[in-house]
Amino acid sequence: MNASVWTTVVAVLGALGGALLTTVLKNRSDRQQRRDERRWANQDTAVSALGDVLEALSNHYAAMWGLEAARLRGDRDEIATTLAASLVTRAAMTRPHLLAKLRVPSLADAIDLAVRAIYEMDSATDDTRTEHMLTERRRRAKLAMDALTADATKTLQQAGVGIPTPA
Repeated sequence: MNASVWTTVVAVLGALGGALLTTVLKNRSDRQQRRDERRWANQDTAVSALGDVLEALSNHYAAMWGLEAARLRGDRDEIATTLAASLVTRAAMTRPHLLAKLRVPSLADAIDLAVRAIYEMDSATDDTRTEHMLTERRRRAKLAMDALTADATKTLQQAGVGIPTPA
C-alpha cells in the first residue's frame, strides 16, 4: 500500500474514532445532567414535603392547644368551635404526613413521633385533665416538632440542600 492510501485510512479511522469518542462523552454528560436534575428535583420535593408536614403539624398543634384550653375552661360553645377547627387541621395532616414519610424515609420515625405527640395532646377521653397534664403534653409535642425540624435540617444539609454548615 502506498502512503496516500495509509493517509486516507488513518484520516477515516481518526474521524470515526473522534466521532465515537464525542458521542460517548456527550452521552455520559447527558446522563450526568439527568442524574443531577433528578437529584435536585428529589431534593426540592423533599424540602417541600417536609415544609408541608411541619406546617400541618404546627397548625394542628395550635388547634389542639386551643381545644384543650377550652376543655379546661369547660365552655361548651368554645369547645364545639375549637373541636371543629381541630378536626380540620387533623385531617389536613394526613396527606403531608404520608408524603413526607415517602419522600424522606430516613425521617419516618421522627415524623411519626411528632404526629403522635400532637395527637396525644387530645384529652377527649380523659375527664381528669388538668392544666399541668395539658402543659406536659404541649411540651412533649413541641419537643417532638423541634426534634423533627433539627433532624430534617441535618438530613437535608447532608444531602447538599441549602447552605452547608462549616465543619
